[in-house]
This record gives sequence, C-alpha cells and structure tokens, in this order.
Amino acid sequence: MLWFLLFLLFVLIIYMFGKNQTLSNEHNQSTLVTSKATRKSVAEDTLYKTKGIREFEMKGMFYRNLSHDEYREFTGYAETEDNKHDKYAVAIYDSKNKHQGYVSRGHKRLADSLNAWHNGKVLCWGHVGYDKYSNNWFGWVSIPVGLEEIRIKEIKGAFELQERNAAILSNKNLLVPQSFQVLINQEKMKRISDNLGNPRGVYRALPALFLTQLSMKLEKLRDYDSLIQLEQYLHLNEDVDVRYKNAINKRIKKAKENKGSQKVNT
Repeated sequence: MLWFLLFLLFVLIIYMFGKNQTLSNEHNQSTLVTSKATRKSVAEDTLYKTKGIREFEMKGMFYRNLSHDEYREFTGYAETEDNKHDKYAVAIYDSKNKHQGYVSRGHKRLADSLNAWHNGKVLCWGHVGYDKYSNNWFGWVSIPVGLEEIRIKEIKGAFELQERNAAILSNKNLLVPQSFQVLINQEKMKRISDNLGNPRGVYRALPALFLTQLSMKLEKLRDYDSLIQLEQYLHLNEDVDVRYKNAINKRIKKAKENKGSQKVNT
C-alpha cells in the first residue's frame, strides 16, 4: 500500500511540474510578442507625425573654419551622422560639400525620419553668419522632411531660378527682354513658394526698385506694349513703397492712353 501511495505522489509531482513548464512557456511567448509589438510602436513613434518643411537652429559653425566676414546663404544637403557628441546628429553641408555646421543637438525624431524617408540624406537650405559684437555664430536651416521627390525637385527648381536671376541682374545694363526674363523667372519662383506654403528662403524678392526703374525705361523708350505687359507682374512688387507703385500705375495708364490714341489716328 505504501508503494502505491508513493507511486501516486510521484505521478502528481510529474504532472504539476509539466503544467508549470507549459504555463511558463506560454508566458515567455506572450512576453516576446508584446516586446516585439512595443519595439515596433516605439520605432514608429520616433518619426514625425506630419511630413513637411521644418526649420531648425544651427550650431557648431565655430569649428567649421568659416570666414567671419561672410553672411552665407546656402543650398546643400542634410545628412544624419552618429558621432560621439550626438548620436542623433544631423550635419549640414552646402552644394560644394563644405561642412557648415549641425542642427542643434538631440533631434532624434528628425534623424530617425531622415533615415526612414530619405536614406539619411536630403536637400536643405539656410544661412549662417557671424555677429562680431557678441562674438557668436548664428544660423538656421530648412529641411523638407518626408516630402515627395517631385516636391523636392520643385524646390531645387526655385533655387535654380534664383541663380539665373542673380546672373542676369549682375549686368547693370539690362535689355528689355532680359528684364522680362527676370520677371518670368520670378513668377515661376513665387508659384513654387506659394504651393509650398511660402517657406523661408525659397522665394527671393526682386530688387526694391526693379519694376520702378523698368517702367521708367520703357516710358523713355515709348515702348507702350511692354509697359502695358508690365501690369501683369505688379504683384511681384509687394514690398515696395506705395508711392512707387502709384508711379508705375500712372505710367501704365498713360501707355494705355497713348496706345489707344495711336489706334484712333491709324
């Protein structure tokens, strides 16, 4: 009888051990699944919720051997970099691959988003400068985080238009067709900027008196057709003093009157 009781006790111990082992395995499997799901959600949480152009303060220009006399506007690229000072570092370079500085440190969401959406490298633009009175560098950079490639190409196109206009305007004695080419380029640039929500740096305004001086030149040449054509570009004159705007409008009005009288006489 004693042996029988010992046998039953032995079977019971085996059964309880096996049940505990099964429960332990199920718990471990559940923990593993939960852990994977948590890691996945954490990874997704480190990306920006919305895609778009974001502006950041720049740091680290002191170490880049930049000229103190330069106020530099630049286009180039932002690139993620894991360094000993900031494992989420985003380095900023100009179009000639010259290192300008970094996005201010600790932007994990930015670094993760660039890695996920742009392979760690994307177009950027901004400016850096040096304040000799405070002995400090300053700067900002805009980065199109998560934008589609077609939008990024449009932004690049706007900067190409800026360069074309700068080249044309470097000639002080512009011909009339050259002046209108500047306006055509300016119109395209403004359209791109408007479509993007007018981010800083994408649209570069005309020289303040460009339209005023062009209208005076056309009036002097009695080029009434071109003066009348100038009217469609007056919206590019937004920041000009109202006196100059009124003067341009008077010249255009006079050109229309002269054009009308010419038709009557013929």
